[in-house]
Amino acid sequence: MEDSVNARLDKLNAKCGGKKIFTFKASALVVTGLVVLSGAGIVHGQTTAYEVLHNGQCIGYVKDQATFEEAMQKVEDELCQAYQHDNVIIADEIELKPTRTFDKKLDASACADLLDNDVKEVKLAGAVIKINGEDRITADSKETADKALEAFKSAYTQVEGATLLESAIKEPVEVVEAEVDINTAQSYDNVLSYLQTGNAVVTPYVVQEGETSGALVAANRGIGVDRLAELNAGRDMNTLNAGDTVNIEEKKPVLTVVTKAERQYQEPIAFETEEQPTEELYEGETQEVQKGEDGVKDVDAVFTYENGQEVGREVKSENVSKEPVKAIVQVGTKQQPISMPSISGSGQFLIPTSGHIGEIGRPGGGSSNHTNGCAVDILNGYGTPVYASAAGTVTRAGWYGGYGNCIEIQHADGYSTLYGHLSSINVSVGQSVGQGEYIGGTGSTGSSTANHLHFEIKYNGEAQYIVNYLSIASGMDV
Repeated sequence: MEDSVNARLDKLNAKCGGKKIFTFKASALVVTGLVVLSGAGIVHGQTTAYEVLHNGQCIGYVKDQATFEEAMQKVEDELCQAYQHDNVIIADEIELKPTRTFDKKLDASACADLLDNDVKEVKLAGAVIKINGEDRITADSKETADKALEAFKSAYTQVEGATLLESAIKEPVEVVEAEVDINTAQSYDNVLSYLQTGNAVVTPYVVQEGETSGALVAANRGIGVDRLAELNAGRDMNTLNAGDTVNIEEKKPVLTVVTKAERQYQEPIAFETEEQPTEELYEGETQEVQKGEDGVKDVDAVFTYENGQEVGREVKSENVSKEPVKAIVQVGTKQQPISMPSISGSGQFLIPTSGHIGEIGRPGGGSSNHTNGCAVDILNGYGTPVYASAAGTVTRAGWYGGYGNCIEIQHADGYSTLYGHLSSINVSVGQSVGQGEYIGGTGSTGSSTANHLHFEIKYNGEAQYIVNYLSIASGMDV
């Protein structure tokens, strides 16, 4: 009979996913011979029965083993349905022992009700995930633990544009089957979430504009206000300024997936620059002769990633598919003129460059400053040095409509000067310059037909009659 009961238990356990659902002490399954002593006062109304013991206490009798098996089946079905698991374990001791009794025999439903109502401890045939030998989280089944670990690992095994070579979890990790508390055993989603974010790391954080209190920092970083205060003990978190550094807690994965993948990619080869000295240019002047171009090399490398972040690469091969083109730049070696242009006119302004005086006044109407005699064109070769007509501060140094490359300098007493059509600009806005200081070179940028300097003197922003300030006339050399 003991073998028959054990066989029934094995059948019940198999129906609940093959797990050990119902446990009995082998020694508790007592099969005893019943002795009837005639003439010794024994009442002959006793009948053969089976005593059902729950944690050592008799809860009733059943007439035969089949009734007990039917009752256990009902308990099994109710527990699996109530806990929504197919691996429920009753940790209580249930014993079945043959006897003789006058008491009423329980049918299967009544026996099942008594067992179900009297259960003290229910567990799951679950699993524990161990990391570095330490219990980290319990799962409601081994299948749940294995599935969550595989999903966590799979998230880091896809490397776009690369061939996966290998992938493994760095830390020692083990799934151990165990009886676990049904109330604390975690579902698949909870186990996966823990693997992804269960490691809290304290890191410094720079307070951003608008984050004037710890409450705002906590809300923006997804941590509790109390936890933020704990991480910054002894510090007033009610008043913060942008740029302050505070401690915050960031959630990191508890495991590290190390992935190796092979990928081919292209990498630029920086071009070199060759400088060629020339007497055709003044010192400080340069001219590009050949434009440089980067080359390209094809690279085959093995990348190592930890949780998707690159931590190393090993280059297997490189092949130059396009050679770089060297840049060639001429660098001026010609000495700048030692003497500066002479002061003329009122003495306040220098003639800013040397050359041939071209247009000053222009006949007829129009809005050009030449029409009003408020500008002068000084013709000379490309790159001829241009000097500050008076000391001041640079207010413009760049492209300015029809003037092309243009410089304007603000002087004292409301005066300013303008230098147009330049080939190069050697000053920047805000820079202070002295009278006669080199500022650029003549050219033909903007609305221009030949290399020359367009020069104006202004007072309170209005261009002035140029010959009132400079002793010049059309056709003369300066």
